[in-house]
Amino acid sequence: MLEELRVLVGVADCGSITSAAELLEQTSSGVSRALSRLESKLSTLLHPYHAAAGPH
Repeated sequence: MLEELRVLVGVADCGSITSAAELLEQTSSGVSRALSRLESKLSTLLHPYHAAAGPH
C-alpha cells in the first residue's frame, strides 16, 4: 500500500498521471493501476480524471 500512496502523492504533486509516471519512472498504465488498487482498497475515488478514463 505504501507504493500506491507514493503514486497518489506523485499524481497530486504533478497534476497528471503522465507527469507523475515520468517523475516516478513508471509507465502511465502502471501509475493508473496503482491508483486503481488504492481506490479499491479504500473504496473511494481518489483521482477524478482516473474514473473518466474507464473502468478499474
